[in-house]
Amino acid sequence: MQDLKEVLDSVLAEAKFDMGRDELNHTGLSVTYSCNPDETVSADGLRSLAARQSWVDRAAILARRAKIIVLDEAFAPWLSAIRELLGDYINQETGKIGHAFPMESSRDSCEAFSEVGVTSQSQISPVDGFAKTLIRGAAILGTARLVEMLRRWVDEQSVLYRTSAVLNGLYIDDRLAPLPHIRIEPLPRSTDGAFGCLPMPRACSIEDFLGRTLLTIDSIARPAFFRPEEDRNVWPVQAQFASSVGMDTVCQALALEADTDVEMAFQWNDYDEASLYLDPASRSHHSTHRGGLEPRGTGVSLRKDWISGVTTASIEEQKIRHPSEDKLKSILLAMAGKKETSAGVAISRWCKSKEAFRTLPDRFIDLRVALEALFLRNFDYKNRGEMKFRLALFAAWYIGANFAERKQIRQTLGDSYDVASRAVHGAPLPRDGNNWALLSKSQELCRKGILKFLDEGVCEDWADLVLGAALEKREDREPDRRAT
Repeated sequence: MQDLKEVLDSVLAEAKFDMGRDELNHTGLSVTYSCNPDETVSADGLRSLAARQSWVDRAAILARRAKIIVLDEAFAPWLSAIRELLGDYINQETGKIGHAFPMESSRDSCEAFSEVGVTSQSQISPVDGFAKTLIRGAAILGTARLVEMLRRWVDEQSVLYRTSAVLNGLYIDDRLAPLPHIRIEPLPRSTDGAFGCLPMPRACSIEDFLGRTLLTIDSIARPAFFRPEEDRNVWPVQAQFASSVGMDTVCQALALEADTDVEMAFQWNDYDEASLYLDPASRSHHSTHRGGLEPRGTGVSLRKDWISGVTTASIEEQKIRHPSEDKLKSILLAMAGKKETSAGVAISRWCKSKEAFRTLPDRFIDLRVALEALFLRNFDYKNRGEMKFRLALFAAWYIGANFAERKQIRQTLGDSYDVASRAVHGAPLPRDGNNWALLSKSQELCRKGILKFLDEGVCEDWADLVLGAALEKREDREPDRRAT
């Protein structure tokens, strides 16, 4: 077989690219192509346009969607080379190929969402449309890089990509990498920054993302290619995170470490440089949460320079969180495998109690469930009348460092339990400063309990704790002062 790169170099030298005609409407940017193109560019011209980083650059967007124009006789050797390389994955009757990455040539596709938050894509394309998309990729990335990427997909039968999410509720200054394959970083604060392959949901603009936080986890989809069958119920591509930690777990750990509500506005699959040509017109995004970007609230302002057209976000210091990478790592490792345990319930419900959109009664109820999961783990529910007493008492002994602290904790969590009980039975809760202050104090105590549990483990016998077993152990470790 002729060298794949040589064949690709040859067809690329004969190709032109139709930039199309763009129009901005209520569904976003649409592009149409006529029989007689208004504007065409060479491969070199396409590369220089597509390489631009700014998502307000419409020329760059059009370049990443450009339609290839090439004579059949020039295209035929490349199509033949693709058929030879990927013949095992082509349905010879239909002339279609299955693949684990997006292409606009796809006519059939399926997205699968796993419980831990990773998504996979199974797509089916006509092999000629598949081959033409690769030519556009070669123009943008270079033939050597494109062939290397294609051969890796074939040899390893896997596609490496990133599952990314824009987060609500968190502004940070520094990049964090608490575990391998997990990255948390602030997005640029001005519109002339590099936003990578960030999708643009309908009714959003690049200004909406300034200064927000991006979470990325490396993902793997297998197989990279498959032979499509007539049975459309068979979609073989499956995906997993390269890390054992999922998106929700990272958000919960961030919420605990930063002491704030953190949730995904939306998430998508980011194919890194391949996103510049695979299907840049369709970076699909979804959310298993409420979805959408929340308003920034106070502490963030936007200023536009009308001469340069650049918009810049200013974020007040009190709005910015400074989570510790080391502490975040410890929390993530401690949370591993605890999703279905009482600790997992406590973490999940504490996070829900922090969600700003929820009502005051709902937040008290969620917090009570979190506290019960922590401090009534082995409680005999036949004696329900003792729940408030035991919860407040156990929490006070577990969290408090001295008598004064334990007394205050017992009072606070007892009051919080009473308010939650009224909410459960439908009694109206005054939305006054007292209840909000009580909620905040109780949330902080619950957070301390969760973090202590993740660090030290839960108390196996609450009776021993209350009777001072831990105090005696600490005294046994101290030097005998009576001997001096």
